[in-house]
Amino acid sequence: MVQKPVLEIDLAKTLAGLDFTMDQFIDLCILCGCDYTGTLKGIGPKTAHAMIQKYKTLEKALASLDADKKPKPGEFLYNEAAELFRHPDVLDIEEAKKAMAPPDMQIDELKKFLIEEKGFGGERVCVSCVVCRVSSPAVCSVCVDFRCGRVVCCLVIG
Repeated sequence: MVQKPVLEIDLAKTLAGLDFTMDQFIDLCILCGCDYTGTLKGIGPKTAHAMIQKYKTLEKALASLDADKKPKPGEFLYNEAAELFRHPDVLDIEEAKKAMAPPDMQIDELKKFLIEEKGFGGERVCVSCVVCRVSSPAVCSVCVDFRCGRVVCCLVIG
């Protein structure tokens, strides 16, 4: 197996190289497409970079768009996305360790929540929990993806 070199990206050098402030870089990231909001069709990194260079802010860049040629998606929540970039919801590792209950307790609480409070089918929930226990009971923590309703296994190492 060929090992690839590690690429280290320095934020300060990147900002200096782009001649962008942190806010402009966040606007660039949102225009390029991010997980926090919808995307604008036809705008990739090159166009996004040119727009932020020219208009300086995402708001001014968006105002310059022809709505017929590049319509904004229904939920283009760019202010909310920018806020998440500026103030990410990060949990300290020590707090996370304290908050984690033993896997069996989490699984039982999760089953009760999904079956009794959210109306999921009991058999489907129980099968997913068993798969999680079998896969690695010593380090298994249970999570739920509420957008699709799937029970997923999150392995927590440590």
